[in-house]
Amino acid sequence: MKRYVADTHAILWYASGSRKLGPAAARVFEGMGATTEVCVSSISLWEIALLYELGRIELPRGYAAWCDALERQPGIRIEPLFADDVDAARALGTVADPYDRLIAGTALRLGAPLLSRDLRLRKDRRIRVVW
Repeated sequence: MKRYVADTHAILWYASGSRKLGPAAARVFEGMGATTEVCVSSISLWEIALLYELGRIELPRGYAAWCDALERQPGIRIEPLFADDVDAARALGTVADPYDRLIAGTALRLGAPLLSRDLRLRKDRRIRVVW
C-alpha cells in the first residue's frame, strides 16, 4: 500500500472540494482506497479544531461532524502522535511552525511523502513533499 501524510491545509482543501490542491496531491486523493492511504495526523485535527473555534475556517456541520465524515472516507486514516514523531520533529529546526514540524515528523516516522504546498517544508531535503 502506498501511504502519504497530509498537511493540514491539504486535508482541509480535499475535504472541502477545493481546487487549490496541487496536481500531484489531487491525484493522490483521487486514488485513495485499496492501494493508497492518506494519513491525517491527530495534530492536524487539533489545528483544525482550533481554527474552527477561532472562526478562521468554516465547518458547516461543526467540527465533530466534519471529523466523522473524514474518518468514513475510504483511504483516510487518522494517525496518532507518537514519541518518535516528536523526536523526528525536533530534528527539523529549519521549520518554525510546531504543527508543521510534528506533521513532518509523522511523515518521517512512517517513511511517507508529505502532501503539502508549504515551501519551507519542501526546502528540507529530509522530507519528501508531493504537491
